[in-house]
Amino acid sequence: MENIQLLLFLQENYNKMDKSYKILKDNPHISMLNKMKEEFNKLKKKYINKKNQLESINKKYCLLNDEIEALKKEVKEDDYILYNKCGNDLKMITTLQRDIEKKNKTIEEKENQAMALLEKEEVITNEIASLGKTLEKIRDEFNSYKENADKAQSKVKEEFERCKNEINVIRNKIPLELLKDFDEIKAQKKVAVALLQKNVCTGCKIKVSAITLDEINKGKEIVHCDNCGRILCKANLKDAE
Repeated sequence: MENIQLLLFLQENYNKMDKSYKILKDNPHISMLNKMKEEFNKLKKKYINKKNQLESINKKYCLLNDEIEALKKEVKEDDYILYNKCGNDLKMITTLQRDIEKKNKTIEEKENQAMALLEKEEVITNEIASLGKTLEKIRDEFNSYKENADKAQSKVKEEFERCKNEINVIRNKIPLELLKDFDEIKAQKKVAVALLQKNVCTGCKIKVSAITLDEINKGKEIVHCDNCGRILCKANLKDAE
């Protein structure tokens, strides 16, 4: 294999390794995973809040129910006294009737409050069920996405290591003088080898001079772009004609 081809393969592997390194460093999946996690935690907080609301409603309902039962018991006792122990005591009868009427009104109000709580409980129960399903869906999507992201990152890491090993193999095949030239250009411009396509250096996008083109056509092994200094490599024989 000609040295220029080795240099081109070396550059290509450096490009792939740099690309893989950037992906590994930036990890584009992290942003999406964090977004999904943020959405999950936001809904989870809302879910817990709804559960607390439901618990509070249940406590209030139980308290109201106990109060209603206590009032009903008192009304029953008052009724017994009214019809069995008042005799002709009009004052006592009037007082009991007022108490019974007041307690029945309170019972009615508390029963309406209890009914409102039951209706609210039903609404919140449905909301909790809906939030639960949404949370489960997000959790499943998160786990699935993370699994695929981990696999993707693993492949990128494998590509990085493959390029790294390939670079070591290629470098050992290139003469030290050419390797030094390559490294110096790469340190300055990142890309040391550029293809020549239709007499244009793909590194700087400028047409090479007639002298440079003549050197390539004469078969000189290493030719530099007279504009950017990169090592030129013919894409195919026609490009240098």
